[in-house]
Amino acid sequence: MDTFFLVGMVVSGLFFGWTIGSHYTGAVMGTAFGAKLITPRRATILIAICVLLGSTLESHNVVKTVGTGVIAGKDMTMFGAMIMMLTAALVTAANTWLKLPVSTSQLAIFSVVGAALAMKAPVFWSTTIVAFILCYALSALLGVK
Repeated sequence: MDTFFLVGMVVSGLFFGWTIGSHYTGAVMGTAFGAKLITPRRATILIAICVLLGSTLESHNVVKTVGTGVIAGKDMTMFGAMIMMLTAALVTAANTWLKLPVSTSQLAIFSVVGAALAMKAPVFWSTTIVAFILCYALSALLGVK
């Protein structure tokens, strides 16, 4: 059964990575491509280089926050991790397909929260909901003219 969960986690993780890449490529390169400043081939190469560098050099910070800042690491099971990544990937794919803006970081965090609630694991609410609400409230206040 562990092999099933391991394969499921790898497939879900690759799917989530693909959906993040497809979601942000358009956001990052859309303006330059639309203005005919860059060809699709060059945009793809540039994105590939930046994604590889970013995931290699900075992903440990994301893993640290998502892995320990939302719930205790001991509370996340292999099944929960697989479901969390699959859920985040499916929601990201749906939003990308519908051309809706979405924060993949928030999707990842709240997928962990959902998995934790389903597993009846304690959630560190001060680093999830409170920060999320403060972020929206402060951005609304700062955006008012």
